[in-house]
Amino acid sequence: MITFIYGTGNEGKFLFMQEVFAPLEHTLLGMRDFSISLPHVDESGNSPLENARIKALTYYQTLLEQRNIQYPLFSCDSGLYIEGLPEDEQPGVHVRRVHGKILTDEEMVIYYSSVAKSLGGKAKARYKNAICLVVSANEIYEYMDDDIASAEFLLVSKPHP
Repeated sequence: MITFIYGTGNEGKFLFMQEVFAPLEHTLLGMRDFSISLPHVDESGNSPLENARIKALTYYQTLLEQRNIQYPLFSCDSGLYIEGLPEDEQPGVHVRRVHGKILTDEEMVIYYSSVAKSLGGKAKARYKNAICLVVSANEIYEYMDDDIASAEFLLVSKPHP
């Protein structure tokens, strides 16, 4: 049995990952299981894989420095990709940030409805996911491919009530 740490400050994501780990013969701990000051993670990458790496390395280093803990730690990230949009207009990891502004939930509905409208009223979309596992400072594994992407869904110009 291996103990893993999920490097995330998002409680909802941690609870979901606990469900994923439940049938496995491994232990999953979260950052909340340690008495540490959680660092600010600068998710400045341009892809889900870059952000997963930034998060995993930041959390791993924090646990090492504050508590000398060296369990394998992984972090995940995702980005939104919309069929029909040019590459330079893809939201990617900046789903909530448009033209430098962080959108509210309501603003996101309006913005992505307008994107769908510009693409004929609907567009296929999906989240591309990435994971980075840090076993030690010298042993780091990364993965991002279609087999861990979300199922396709439709963005529509008129959201359901």
